[in-house]
Amino acid sequence: MECVKKTSGCVAARHVLVAAWFWAFANVYILRTNLSVAIVSMVKSNFSASAASECTGAQDNTPPAGWKEDGEFDWNEWYQGQVLSGYFYGYICTQIFGGWLETRLGGKVVCG
Repeated sequence: MECVKKTSGCVAARHVLVAAWFWAFANVYILRTNLSVAIVSMVKSNFSASAASECTGAQDNTPPAGWKEDGEFDWNEWYQGQVLSGYFYGYICTQIFGGWLETRLGGKVVCG
């Protein structure tokens, strides 16, 4: 049976690899959810006066207290969907390509 190489000190190389993979997968998950959360702040919100009167019973056209229109992009729902789907389709393609590359070259070469 072959001995597992040590990195520095008493930590086995496989434990370092497991920790690196854990943080890599955590990073991928954070990046995947980041755009879905951030697009809410990126897009200008269109306040509907009729929706406010239905919810509060008020007949004036003023937005609720604390409402501020933030966001720099004036994207409608269709365009927001295109941005999100483009990101997620790219995400899926890179996952498939990365898996294919790793089976061809091995994990040591790809993840290094």
